[in-house]
Amino acid sequence: MSAAIDRESVVRLVYRGRATPLWDQVTPGNKLWVNAAVPQPPQSLARAAALLRSTGFTRRPDGILVDSHGQPVEFSILTNPSNVQRTKLATIVHDDLAQLGMQVHAVPLEFQAVMARIFDTQESSIPMTMKLLSWAWSAAMLIPTLRSMCGLRVWQRIFGP
Repeated sequence: MSAAIDRESVVRLVYRGRATPLWDQVTPGNKLWVNAAVPQPPQSLARAAALLRSTGFTRRPDGILVDSHGQPVEFSILTNPSNVQRTKLATIVHDDLAQLGMQVHAVPLEFQAVMARIFDTQESSIPMTMKLLSWAWSAAMLIPTLRSMCGLRVWQRIFGP
């Protein structure tokens, strides 16, 4: 999915040109943690589609992307509407991934409702890992993820490379 995201549009439309495109959660201004070896390929919907096909995803005749079991690729991006930057970012990601046939729903929820939805024990069918990833995505650009908080070595010891 990373290949599908138009980071230049994010910089231009969300941050009015006052940002740097990111391919990692660490900004270039953080000299201690930034990894200059992380590849920074430009947006390529063709490359994204090829990567998805190589892992068993296909598009139905109606254009919807499905996995190897025929299930549509559909998910929600939870964001709080009071944060204009996150709302714009969710819209750009929605538009970019829709071009690949993904059904993405940008869901505006106040912060407490986002946290309740992610950590609500009634949604036990969602593994905690997915809940944490959802939280990290919803907090992208503003709140450091677990990897940057605990450091790469600790992350790799817990979760692998």
